[in-house]
Amino acid sequence: MPQPKESLTFYGDKAELFREIADDFEEEMGWEPGNAELGAWLMSKYHQNER
Repeated sequence: MPQPKESLTFYGDKAELFREIADDFEEEMGWEPGNAELGAWLMSKYHQNER
């Protein structure tokens, strides 16, 4: 059975915000994430904030 896959494309303000988050991540972690890595990191932050 194939693995599930999702793709996202951001435009305009959402793309700018995603890039800002990537820059903050790089500054904090010391390395530049790829889009998939940044998405996984954002999802982990979402789960940390769930009740």
